[in-house]
Amino acid sequence: MMKPGESVSLTFTSPRLFRYDCSLHPKDMHGSVLVGGGAG
Repeated sequence: MMKPGESVSLTFTSPRLFRYDCSLHPKDMHGSVLVGGGAG
């Protein structure tokens, strides 16, 4: 669990939809990150 003032960083290496759930509140807190391809 993160403490106030802490942060996290993720690097996505392929374009697609990544889904996630909160491990403390899996029924109520979830979302997704849509990663697109970079412009050449």
